[in-house]
Amino acid sequence: MFYKFINKDSKEVQVYFGDDEKFAEENGFVHKGDVEQVYHSGSYYPLGEVPEDVLKKEKRFHREAIFDEIKWKIDRYREEQDLGIKTTDSEEEYRSYLEYRQYLRDLPQMQGFPNINIKTYEQYKEIK
Repeated sequence: MFYKFINKDSKEVQVYFGDDEKFAEENGFVHKGDVEQVYHSGSYYPLGEVPEDVLKKEKRFHREAIFDEIKWKIDRYREEQDLGIKTTDSEEEYRSYLEYRQYLRDLPQMQGFPNINIKTYEQYKEIK
């Protein structure tokens, strides 16, 4: 894989995924090596060189996606209670979802952010 810098300040690169070295050189793809893609923007960077501000945005984007996955369970529980019907989840599970959401909210203040792994709900339940 070849790449060329399209913004030297931000280290963002354009990638050529082919293996034709002549084509790569003729088109300015002078660097050869691994890259990583930032999911939320689709931008590429040399492996290990994603700027910290981009990593923070990426981690927050990931956190928000997980947040939304849990939100519907909380909403369902509240709606079932409002309707006076048997809830799908127990009150204990409901509280656990709320605690997990708080864990997600607290992530940006945690030591090492953004270079931390976000625990899944199942992982979070095991440690609490």
